[in-house]
Amino acid sequence: MRNSSFRSPGYKPNIKFSAGDDYAIIAMVEKGLGISILPELVTRFQHEHVAMLEVEERSLRSLGIAVNSMKYASPATRRFLQHVQSWSSSQEVI
Repeated sequence: MRNSSFRSPGYKPNIKFSAGDDYAIIAMVEKGLGISILPELVTRFQHEHVAMLEVEERSLRSLGIAVNSMKYASPATRRFLQHVQSWSSSQEVI
């Protein structure tokens, strides 16, 4: 587990079910099969049958973009990369 809250000595979660698809995870939680920690973006519109709480310790995720060759990148790809670079440099560092 990545979140340091779950790395304390002696803590071992009792995992009986797991899923890789976010919507399957939400469906399992709706059916009472446990809890999950998911990014806010995934849970943003899932308010009906699931109680959501914020964890005390914020966690961050690193994202990367790979392009085979800028020489052959389409104009749309080049523009998208420019937009991402501009957006990421304007974000506040926590």
